Amino acid sequence: MLGPMSISRRDLLVYGAGMGAALPLIGNLPTARADGGDDEGGEGGGSYATEAERRFARYASAMQCARLAELSLLTGDNSVNGGIRFDDEMAVVTGSSKWRLQRAARVGDIEHRTNPGVLPMFTIGFVILGDTNGQTQAFTSLDAALQFLVQACGLPREGLSFTTTDAVAPIFNGNGGDAPPAFAVFGLDPSRVTYRPHAEALAAGDGSGWFFDPRNNVGFPTVSIEFTRGGLTLELGEVTRSGFAIGTERVQWAMTGAIPTWNQVLPTLLARIRAEAHRAHVQLPAGYGQFIWLGP
Repeated sequence: MLGPMSISRRDLLVYGAGMGAALPLIGNLPTARADGGDDEGGEGGGSYATEAERRFARYASAMQCARLAELSLLTGDNSVNGGIRFDDEMAVVTGSSKWRLQRAARVGDIEHRTNPGVLPMFTIGFVILGDTNGQTQAFTSLDAALQFLVQACGLPREGLSFTTTDAVAPIFNGNGGDAPPAFAVFGLDPSRVTYRPHAEALAAGDGSGWFFDPRNNVGFPTVSIEFTRGGLTLELGEVTRSGFAIGTERVQWAMTGAIPTWNQVLPTLLARIRAEAHRAHVQLPAGYGQFIWLGP
């Protein structure tokens, strides 16, 4: 799950209550090979498009999570997002200790295509480590998300900021204070959190305080994680009561300062849609035409 790519991010990691103390030291993670594999296995095989993808796979595997197969980019439902996968479908995953890297594309992003960091196709990495009931659990997944971003990816903590809602604040902070316990662990200042009105977040459904999944018709409270580099602030991912998700292209940008443009990625999206439709012997989705005529 991830908010629209305009300026908000989209993705979500899930972390169960009481799991914070079980987080392994990043120094114990297996070493990635140059071919994108892992010396100790367990990542589900395959290569990775970016270093951020590779590090996410290593992190999720080190947490003893099972990899879920990536879903087709085609949903077969032209009434939602032109028949193209909108998100990672994490909202409907059952069970715990699972992870996935999922490509997605959003027709609604076409109008934002000139904004830095907005891509026609993007990759969501989510990991579920505990209870998937996003309405009942505390935001304990924040610890896992920060461990991945700060320790596994080496992002400077001073570049991080957060957005949630005034309604979520008491649950987010957990201890009745002005910041969640994870802030003290990672040396983060409570002033880095922006609290937007809950009604505003509910109406937007963009992941900055509240995310709405139109395909599965489900919404849930979130805390978005942003990063600022070179004067540009982009959302990297979102944390829910039950976990977290990140956008790997955005994390790669945070690590290196480099991110592809809309026009660089568009041919890859169109080719992937055509290939998947051909393999499945189905017509091209309605959204394909929108990306062709409005994308560049």
